[in-house]
Amino acid sequence: MLTSHFEVDNNTEIADFGCGPGLYANREAAEKGLNVHYVLKDYLDFETTNRFDLITMIMCDFCALSPEQRKKCCRNSTHF
Repeated sequence: MLTSHFEVDNNTEIADFGCGPGLYANREAAEKGLNVHYVLKDYLDFETTNRFDLITMIMCDFCALSPEQRKKCCRNSTHF
């Protein structure tokens, strides 16, 4: 599980891009009693001033992106 592998606790800020209905987030949150905040937005256009300790994305989402979209996604994520 992500929570044990990355030592997630109540102070850990996680962004899960391409999570759909939040299946992973809901399961992990329920196990640890964590809060989940959903943002309905294209992750290629997502911008925030929030900082994250961990960013996840299912591999099939990343692989389906064009090379230019992959670059954009990684560029947008570097300030997290």
